[in-house]
Amino acid sequence: MKPDLVNAVLNSSTELAIIATCPDGIVQVFNRGAELMLGYSADEMVSKNTPAIFHDVKEVEAYSSVLSAKYQQEINGFNVFVFEPTRQGHECRMWTYLRKDGTRLTVNLTITPMKNESGELIGYMGIAQDITKIRSLESELLISDQRFSDAFHSATHGMGLVSIEGRWLDANAALCKIFGYEKNQLLLLDFQRITHPDDLEQDLEQVKQLVAGEILSYQMEKRYYHSNGSLVYALLSVSLVRDLQGVPLYFVSQIQDLTTKKEVELQSEARQRYLQLVLDAVADGIITLDKNLVIEKFNPGAVKIFHSFDDDISNVSILNFISENDKQRFSSFCVDFLLDMKRNASRVEVEGIRKDLSTFELECQISNLVIDEEPKAVLVIRDITQRKRTDKMKSEFVSTVSHELRTPLTAIKGSLELISLGAVGDLNQEITPIMDVAIRNTLRLSCLINDLLDIDKLASGKLELNLKEQRIMPIIDDAIALNSRFAEEYKVHLELVEGYDCWVNVDSQRLQQILANFLSNAAKFSPLNSKVDITVSAIGEMVRVSVKDNGPGISDDFKSKLFTRFSQGDGSDSRKSSGTGLGLAISKELATAMSAKVGCISKIKHGSTFYIDLPCKSAGLVRSNISPLREVS
Repeated sequence: MKPDLVNAVLNSSTELAIIATCPDGIVQVFNRGAELMLGYSADEMVSKNTPAIFHDVKEVEAYSSVLSAKYQQEINGFNVFVFEPTRQGHECRMWTYLRKDGTRLTVNLTITPMKNESGELIGYMGIAQDITKIRSLESELLISDQRFSDAFHSATHGMGLVSIEGRWLDANAALCKIFGYEKNQLLLLDFQRITHPDDLEQDLEQVKQLVAGEILSYQMEKRYYHSNGSLVYALLSVSLVRDLQGVPLYFVSQIQDLTTKKEVELQSEARQRYLQLVLDAVADGIITLDKNLVIEKFNPGAVKIFHSFDDDISNVSILNFISENDKQRFSSFCVDFLLDMKRNASRVEVEGIRKDLSTFELECQISNLVIDEEPKAVLVIRDITQRKRTDKMKSEFVSTVSHELRTPLTAIKGSLELISLGAVGDLNQEITPIMDVAIRNTLRLSCLINDLLDIDKLASGKLELNLKEQRIMPIIDDAIALNSRFAEEYKVHLELVEGYDCWVNVDSQRLQQILANFLSNAAKFSPLNSKVDITVSAIGEMVRVSVKDNGPGISDDFKSKLFTRFSQGDGSDSRKSSGTGLGLAISKELATAMSAKVGCISKIKHGSTFYIDLPCKSAGLVRSNISPLREVS
């Protein structure tokens, strides 16, 4: 602070006398408040006199004797004023000042040692307040006792008068309610008896300072005991009333009930501790990032994943733990996410780097939040090296087994068909059914192998789609024609009830595969001599292909599993259906790859409708109730 500004601040404090001295006691600062209080000018005091000039000599000698006896050494002169402040850090006590005109006044003087940046003593600062007005206010307080009494008893917060010995002298209704006592019961107690023992020592120490005149009032949070034994959390404010001679009369205590607020805080703290324990126990790493991708907070799981120590992770960039191959991609991913705070949580897989520079497969899920108007990112990280290795082994196993089975199975199927067609002679009536069963089971096994291969390709991202803009109705016609013979085996008729022609960008073979799954399932679960309705309709900018059957429907419990792998519903039809449990899962993956969506609407005993929604461009053609279908080989 500039010297001119310092002088301006000091001289603006006209209600307080601010006097600073060098270590030897010579006055260096004598503000305007000191001039008005003592009648001396700054020119008369600064660098010329000590504060002894306006102190009562007898009072100084009396305090010198007290200090000398207390510390068993001679303490006199300027040391009388600064001995205790030097030892304690400051001293506040009442002194008598002698004005230049000889009049006397009593002040409350606080003396504090002043030190430079190196800790060396450079002088003392004294701040004096004329307490004559305070005594006058105390007199006025006694005069207005009735008004105080009215305010005392009508206050909404607890108020009480306490004797110097600590006994309750009076209490308002709010205070009695806080403690759960009737007024006559409370007045038989002292405040020590209902104070929590862990808070009593601090309270008594401040009472002691208040009585000694070292402080004018104090405030503290403390705990009391309710009449029922429960704890009451309160904010206590205490002041002391003295008579005109300065003799302490009683304490005025104001008590604000903080129990509800404190209980909420304690519950919140307990929840925080619980959440911290949970975070510490989670195997996954949980990390918070600032907008610059610097790590702010992390759990032990993150330290373990990176094989590091806390100091290695704290306040460093998350990019330090991402390989060079993925660093730019991961950085852009995080930054884009922080720029759009409305985005849902996203997941990314990158190559991570541990402290020993070894690399591993790292999965990161990022979400965002705002703290103090600052965007933050929360990363949940997981070492997926073992999972990737296991998935690769499983995929290779499925692919190998499927391919190894396909060749002999094709040979078996071909041989059975040749025998069935009479290549080795006519079959008698007993052999023919057995051959039919064998052929059907080889077909079923072949379908299973094909499904396993499709699932493997979809999971590994190796399935190639031949996407092409084409009209949808020829694909629908082919699907119905190709699956009609299968449906007839179950005595079910496939019927196109509405046809909306449009352009779609699809792989026609894979769309046929999806529709074949829908149509075969509908046929298997439909009642005898019933029909399956196929509808192609426009829904906004999408086209929906629906396959509706009149089967038993699907239970709510099973609906969530419909499009998962190896899931099969149990129909109530007497003809038990069979399948791999992969068809719908493959349909969902294929639909997603073509920017489409599959779904099901079903109700028990009211049939099911499976559908696929595809982005489309209108072809301006609608067909309805078309009976003739072209033959498809």
